[in-house]
Amino acid sequence: MPPAGILSDKFDKEIITFFAISGVLIVQLGYLMVGSVTALPVVMLILFIHGGSVGFFQSPNNALVMSTVETKYLGIAGSVNALGRNLGFVLGTTLATTVLFVAMSGQIGHRVSGYVKSQPEVFLHGMHVAFYVALALVIFAWGLSSYRLLTRKKSA
Repeated sequence: MPPAGILSDKFDKEIITFFAISGVLIVQLGYLMVGSVTALPVVMLILFIHGGSVGFFQSPNNALVMSTVETKYLGIAGSVNALGRNLGFVLGTTLATTVLFVAMSGQIGHRVSGYVKSQPEVFLHGMHVAFYVALALVIFAWGLSSYRLLTRKKSA
């Protein structure tokens, strides 16, 4: 049984999503510390925590979204929710790749369309710029999650 689903069935979904997005926020800061001498186990730990945080965010967040919809519209809402998530994946990858190569091109002084083997620091620079953009987006999402948590109606 998936642990995120079990927890979201037993505990407050808004709190679980808040802690999960907080984990993603912390991991984004971890990505900014990755450099050319970062040990592989450290990178693996950051990736593991990121995957876990996203996994713990999705299940309760989906349940929260679906709980706001009338029963007769659950199929449509589920489809729109999945479409939004998939668009986010595609647009996020596109944005990250674009930012990466624009930053690399700016660093090296000409258009770059691939990894520059002779200058790995150019890639690290581009990667960090892309992670700063991702951090800004995660801070925005964290703010929305915080707002949702702080302004929710208390159940009787």
